[in-house]
Amino acid sequence: MRAPTFLAVLVAAAPLVAQSTAVQPPPAPTGWQWRLDTPGRIANIPNSTATDSTFRFEDMAPGWHVTMGPGGFLYDPANTANGRFAVQAEMILFPSKTNDEFGLFIGGSDGGTGGEAVSWFVVRRDGQAGVFAFSGGQMRPVSDWAPREGIKPLAADGTVRTVVRVLAEPDSVRYFVDGNCVGAWARASLPVDGVYGFRIGRGTNMHITNLDITRRHAPFPVRR
Repeated sequence: MRAPTFLAVLVAAAPLVAQSTAVQPPPAPTGWQWRLDTPGRIANIPNSTATDSTFRFEDMAPGWHVTMGPGGFLYDPANTANGRFAVQAEMILFPSKTNDEFGLFIGGSDGGTGGEAVSWFVVRRDGQAGVFAFSGGQMRPVSDWAPREGIKPLAADGTVRTVVRVLAEPDSVRYFVDGNCVGAWARASLPVDGVYGFRIGRGTNMHITNLDITRRHAPFPVRR
């Protein structure tokens, strides 16, 4: 996995859309921002493909369509979570040769002077999953890439629906893929409270139908 090459993990990136007298390309989803691993810009041009320095991110009911050039974090800064919560998304991966990751991030913050932080929970087409964190100016694997029980490799020439879920409890954080718990970690070992959104790797082409959050005072039921 290519490590992020930034220090401020969640800094607003203003959408750039070329102006012309022709029909304008679809705008980026209202309120959403992004932080890319390498320099790039949004280019929602119909029938175009992403390049090494461009990506597409647009509203497409239900949800959004994303075609990444560089990998990155996509988020609405108004979406924040703390305490006991669960974040879930249905992600439909289209045929592609890339084996880069897709999933969710939580705990996003920008402290301004070395206080930047984020954790991401991701899966790859080869059936491996991983959990990574960025804090104190460094990226580290909380749980490095490895095959996980309940995750099957995804065919490169097929369209695959995957439901990813992150469950934050007072003492732990659990990661679920298609209802199967693929791991649990001490809450104190990674950033949890803050902005949440999508982590999508380079070259990934997918549709995301939803991004749901559930907050509860009582413990969540956990299928182990």
